[in-house]
Amino acid sequence: GWMVGSDGIRVKDGQRLEYAMMVTATSKDWFLAIQPMLQAVGIGISKVDVVDFPTWISRLNVGKYESTMNGWGNFAIDPRADLAAHFWSPTKASRGDATGYKNEQVDQLFTQATKATSHDEERRLYDQIQVLVEGDCVYAYLFRPKQLSASTNNLVLPNAQIQAEIYDALPSWTIK
Repeated sequence: GWMVGSDGIRVKDGQRLEYAMMVTATSKDWFLAIQPMLQAVGIGISKVDVVDFPTWISRLNVGKYESTMNGWGNFAIDPRADLAAHFWSPTKASRGDATGYKNEQVDQLFTQATKATSHDEERRLYDQIQVLVEGDCVYAYLFRPKQLSASTNNLVLPNAQIQAEIYDALPSWTIK
């Protein structure tokens, strides 16, 4: 029901399909790359707010932003905790959720997965979670940039279950 308006932006019941975008210096480049594609399908951006990374993190609360761009990486961290942080209802989820996503069936599957008695059962439950979440389109995955990772054996990081916890603890990183 969203019809293309005279300026190319879609409109429904007098409301334009446009929103503000919060980005960091890095994700601004990603946004600029996809903005013409959004415009081509009638999606407008009313404002681009470029903020530093700590400000971006502090604003990632449900209802504190309209949209944002981010990369999602999971380097050697338990993928079960990463999934739970993003897709288990906010009252259950640990740090990392900024969407407010809630799906009772997904919540039930997470609860069952925490009680699984075999790896096969656990994997089956997490597979079901991922299928449901993909169907709900909690995030819109637009591209996968190539990444270069490096490591060193003298960097001491805090214990963490999800990637956000590692970055939150940046001041406590040490070199041995």
